Order: sequence, then C-alpha cells, then structure tokens
Amino acid sequence: MEDLRQKIEAYSFDYNNQIITFTISIGIACDFHISSQPKNLAKCIACADQACYVAKTNGRNRVELYQSPTGATDNNC
Repeated sequence: MEDLRQKIEAYSFDYNNQIITFTISIGIACDFHISSQPKNLAKCIACADQACYVAKTNGRNRVELYQSPTGATDNNC
C-alpha cells in the first residue's frame, strides 16, 4: 500500500496552467482468519475507516494499520 501511496503522491498534471497534485490517506484492517471472506465485512470496513481517520489525524498522506483501543492490531476485523 505504501507503494501505491507514493505513486499517487508523485503523480501530477497541468490543468489551465495550474499543477494539480494528489495525496491519499489509507486505512488498513486485517482479517487474520484463514478464509476467503472476512468473518464480519461491516466490522472490517469500520476498522479500516477508523485507521483512515488516524492517518488523516496523523498528518494525512500516509498508511495506517488499524489498532484496537488496547493498542494491538485487531485480528477480528
């Protein structure tokens, strides 16, 4: 994901003589269960959303892995 973030950051284009650049904040939640689908997709998305807000709070244009309130990565997302 960091490679994707860097590629987006490096991309720019000219629009009406103005350089347009991009950044992206990415939140990641992992489901460590061995299956093709997360046990609870809605919770997985909610955890990734929380991680995205952490990325924005910590300065934007970064990748953050979801951590539970106890500080550990949550294997139930």
